[in-house]
Parts: sequence; structure tokens; C-alpha cells
Amino acid sequence: MNKKFQPIVFAVLVINHGVGLVGLNSPFMAEFEPLSWFNLILSFVSVVSFHRDIDKKFIAFSLITFLIGMAVEIIGVSTGFPFGQYFYTQQFGPMAFNVPLIIGLNWILLTYCAACIFSPLAISPWFKIFFAANLMTALDLLLEPFSIRHNFWVWFDGVPPMQNFIAWWAVAVFMQWLLYKFSIKVENDFARKYFVLLTVFLLSDLLLSIFRINLLEPFL
Repeated sequence: MNKKFQPIVFAVLVINHGVGLVGLNSPFMAEFEPLSWFNLILSFVSVVSFHRDIDKKFIAFSLITFLIGMAVEIIGVSTGFPFGQYFYTQQFGPMAFNVPLIIGLNWILLTYCAACIFSPLAISPWFKIFFAANLMTALDLLLEPFSIRHNFWVWFDGVPPMQNFIAWWAVAVFMQWLLYKFSIKVENDFARKYFVLLTVFLLSDLLLSIFRINLLEPFL
């Protein structure tokens, strides 16, 4: 997509996330939660639409990342390895072997966006892989409370174990390495903006939940 449309598309995502944030922190939370998977699809399509070359390499990387992401999650919910004991609810849309299909897209999206953050830096590709994997794991620290609070997935012990974050980092390193091996050009300003938007969204939801703020309270 032409870069001149970036402000419009980004504005749509900002509005969408803003409406979602209000709805998820209001008495209507239960009505908004099942819509989150649609927001994730919209975000994925928006980010990918501004990728420079959607060629065979990019498609192959995306397909392999999707399959690996789904496979490791399917193994995870079935055996407790490598992330720990957890299961997904029906909140995230259509599922395959008890794992929402949107989770596979999420692995692609986060891997790609994290790589875009560090792509402008004049450092070794291995440092980029390392830093991007660290960033993905740091984001999971925000994803976990958000997803637990909104019942997207459930941990048997109520909270994720340390092995979840270690496994997340290991999978993230592999995904970043895969992106590097496919020689994907990750020069996407829109992806960087989206990653910031997602971080702000998750952090805002966390703070609102901690202080128990109902954003619609003044209007009810």
C-alpha cells in the first residue's frame, strides 16, 4: 500500500484500540472481549499491507512462522511444555486443536514488528535477533495480565510460570533467526508505530485494571 495512506490507516487503528480500551474497562467488558481477535486481524492486515515486498520469501516465512507458532502452542496446551500448564478459551475466535488460529498470526505480527524496531541500527544481525527477542519477551509481560484478565487464556496456577517467559524468549529467538535467514527486508515504519500503539494499549489496560477505573462511569 502507498505510504501516503499510513496516517489514515494508523488513525483507524488508534481509534479501534481506543474504543476497545474504553469497552474493556467498562461494564460492557464481556461484550468487547470476543471482538479482540478481529482487532488483531485488522492490525495484522494493516501492518503487512505496508511491507515493501510481499514476495515468495515473505509468504514462505509467514507460513512457516504461522505453522511453528501453532505447533508449539498446540504442544503447549496438550502437554504443558514448553510454556507451562494453560489452555485457551473461546474468546479468540476459531480454533484448531484447542489453539485459536489468530495466535499463529500473532507470532508473525510480533516477530515482524520487533524486527522492524531494530532494523535501522547499524549492528550485527545477531544483536538484532537478540534484542528483538528480548523485546518480544518484554511485551509478553504485558500480554499475560491483559489476556488473563480478559479470559483469553487460563493458567492452571493462575499466573504464568517463569518457564513461560524463558520458552517465549527461545521461540522468539528462533523466529527472529528465521526472519534473518529468509533475508526479509524489515523496513516498515508503520510496523514500528503499531508496536508502540500496542504497547501503550496493553500498558493502559494494565494501569486501568490496577486502579479499577471505569472509563464510562461519568456517562452512566
